[in-house]
Amino acid sequence: MTIIAAKRDGKTCAIGGDSGGFEGDLVVVSTEPKVWKIGNTLLGACGTWRVIELAKRSSLADPFKLRDYLAEQQNLSEDWSVLVVTARVIHEIADDFSVSTYRDQYSAIGSGNSVAFGSLASSISDPKIAVQQALKAVERHSITCRAPFTILTTG
Repeated sequence: MTIIAAKRDGKTCAIGGDSGGFEGDLVVVSTEPKVWKIGNTLLGACGTWRVIELAKRSSLADPFKLRDYLAEQQNLSEDWSVLVVTARVIHEIADDFSVSTYRDQYSAIGSGNSVAFGSLASSISDPKIAVQQALKAVERHSITCRAPFTILTTG
């Protein structure tokens, strides 16, 4: 699994992800970022490299269109999520193809999400710094998160 963390403040947003890939007890560090940007929308995915690859190649920033595109794909494994983040809203597309909209100004997906949520909830800093802090906290407290981190921002 992985960690994808995001925060918004109404004017800007940030998203970050780790570089770890895991196959059983094997850890690899990928050069392919798990977060990307389409216009003023930031996206990140976890759970399977295939979902990351398909979501990136789709070039879709609308969470409902991206959900529909992913639903059309063959043989997607379970246990994946995609965050779609703008300065005003955070959506999550889950492996059951539901789209959730978060009320809070932050979210996290992946195996280290509980640590990231705690860090983001207690952060009063700007979105980029909050995401950096959350990723570092997850790396320290989870064996399924590996630097280097990729952090993207808007605004």
